[in-house]
Amino acid sequence: MADQKGAFNPSRCEITSAEIVPFGKMVGDKSNINIADMIAAFSMHTALNKSALHGKCDVYDAIGILENFPLRGEEEIHLTIKAFDLQTELELACFIYKIDDLDIRKDQNGLSYTLHWVSKTSYEASRRSFITSFNGKTSSKIVEDLFKKYYHGGVGMEPYTPSFAKNKEELPEGTKAFRLGKLGDKGRYLYIEKTEHPMQLTIPDLSPAQAIQFVARRTWGMEPNAGSSFRWFENVNGFYFVSDEWLYEYGKLNGGLQFQYGAFISLDAEDAIEQMTSLSQFGNPLRVDTGNQIQEGAYKVKIIEVDILKQNITDYSHSFDYQKDFLNKFRDSTGNKATIKNDIHTEDFIKKTFTDENAKRFMIIRDYKDDTSSKAFKSETNFRNLVAQRTFYRMHSLATSVVGVTDGRLDVKAGDVVRINTLSKNISSDKEDNPQISGRFLVTSVDNDVENGELKTVMSMFKYDWSDAGDDDGKRTDPEKSKPGLQARF
Repeated sequence: MADQKGAFNPSRCEITSAEIVPFGKMVGDKSNINIADMIAAFSMHTALNKSALHGKCDVYDAIGILENFPLRGEEEIHLTIKAFDLQTELELACFIYKIDDLDIRKDQNGLSYTLHWVSKTSYEASRRSFITSFNGKTSSKIVEDLFKKYYHGGVGMEPYTPSFAKNKEELPEGTKAFRLGKLGDKGRYLYIEKTEHPMQLTIPDLSPAQAIQFVARRTWGMEPNAGSSFRWFENVNGFYFVSDEWLYEYGKLNGGLQFQYGAFISLDAEDAIEQMTSLSQFGNPLRVDTGNQIQEGAYKVKIIEVDILKQNITDYSHSFDYQKDFLNKFRDSTGNKATIKNDIHTEDFIKKTFTDENAKRFMIIRDYKDDTSSKAFKSETNFRNLVAQRTFYRMHSLATSVVGVTDGRLDVKAGDVVRINTLSKNISSDKEDNPQISGRFLVTSVDNDVENGELKTVMSMFKYDWSDAGDDDGKRTDPEKSKPGLQARF
């Protein structure tokens, strides 16, 4: 993608460098090839449910690099990408793990194919697998140990204590943060939300990413973040083992990006800020499905436990109730305690509709004994609470899922909390925000797609406060004060 200078274009994005590094060679070696001008399209994907940052490059090869270099699926690719809206620049150290969609031109003048890549650090960790056990360690300590050994080459990690005045970052209380020092991870960090319950578990022949996901599924959070599931994901800033509440609190402390959605977007160069902060598409794919909420246990859950060792079945008569048992543990997207007032259904409707009779039933197969000899926390003994809690959280977060599309904005990341403003859609002349689809949203996935030098960013998001227009006591980022030259490197 050749450099293009001229008038301001907020959607303009270029791959300024794409260095192919063969196995065993170093970055900058004279024999390496830069294929930036051969890349016709580029995409990058990050998500809260994906443990690795990954993407692909569509290449038009008229000089035979694929066959003559050759490309074997064992090369690194070091990418430098620049977006022209906020002058965001990313340097990505990646590994090519797959080459497909090979197409030979009819005139025999070239080939087209797709290079699939994943971050170099995640690739190197993926080559390992192991069986191990832990006893008496918290999940946060387990994750720290696993990351150090399998992601960081066994090398110690420098603790990271950001200075707000210097780095413009504040971390939620109880955060363990480390500065990554491996080649390819410069300028990136590991963020771990501290947990307090000692665990006893065995990891059964998994890769490092699978092992950390295994730990995350068994992690019971500590107050004030004791509500939702824990996440293990990677974005351009680094790696995160945190809960959604941690992400809400981080957004509250540090402010977030702001976007608006309206029927008209000015294309005048003098309205650059409006272009950079406007969504061209915005929608709520599923508004409400009461039938699905009944079937999937959005408000009531019952547990049946089958004990293989004792050879008995326990049908717990107590139903887990969303409002009574778990609502006070959840936090909404503003970082404040969730409330039934902001639920998609009225309180009276919930009581009459979601009952013990139609509660969602789960079966837990138990193959372990009660262990009272140790204070170590056995995650399995808490499965009933984990099943109910995460069912409730998943169903209520899905109820507010939205998708937004904008041109440019390479700076948006999975895990960000962003503010969306859109006016109420009614016949009145009021200018109030729509209370259902305005507010603070957690970005759950980001797809950046570059084609013909134009960047389109697709964001999937949700907020945990359906009827709240975004009462927001957190800080907000002023786009007019955004400085050019924002960079992230790994």
